[in-house]
Amino acid sequence: MFEESESDPAPKPESVIGKWLAPGAYLLIGGLIVGYAFVRYRQGCPPEASLLSVRGQPQRVRWNETRGRYGSKFQNVQFAVGEIDTSYESDQPRFEDVERVLRSAQIVEIWVCKTGAANKLYKLNSNRGRPVVTYSDSVGKNTQDLFSILFIGGASLVLGTYFAFRRLYA
Repeated sequence: MFEESESDPAPKPESVIGKWLAPGAYLLIGGLIVGYAFVRYRQGCPPEASLLSVRGQPQRVRWNETRGRYGSKFQNVQFAVGEIDTSYESDQPRFEDVERVLRSAQIVEIWVCKTGAANKLYKLNSNRGRPVVTYSDSVGKNTQDLFSILFIGGASLVLGTYFAFRRLYA
């Protein structure tokens, strides 16, 4: 009556969601990362002349150390000069010099950007007026971080575009 054929069954069509999930995810994530980088770029660094300068002896100095997953150490120092509280991280330029100056308890002059609750440290001079952290050091670090973020977002966009073209022309 009914004969069974030995031919292969018809392949199931791939769903639209399954076909476009990876390219869409890469494009969305890349777009969000690049958008975040541009928002940070637009906020930018304040002009050097607009920084708030405070001179005095560091007070309430607190050292924090966090261990990373693979044994790396991340350090942070929080301190106050006058009424201004600020912090400085070990991934910032010249952290060891800042650490040495703060441990010596000598009078320092700091320049911070007072935005909201955070007072980002942009410059620090020692008692003799010798620059420990310069404005260009801080701005250079911000630019380097921004470039890294932009690179990751761009790579995600390239991967998403690659996968989308593979799906379109496969």
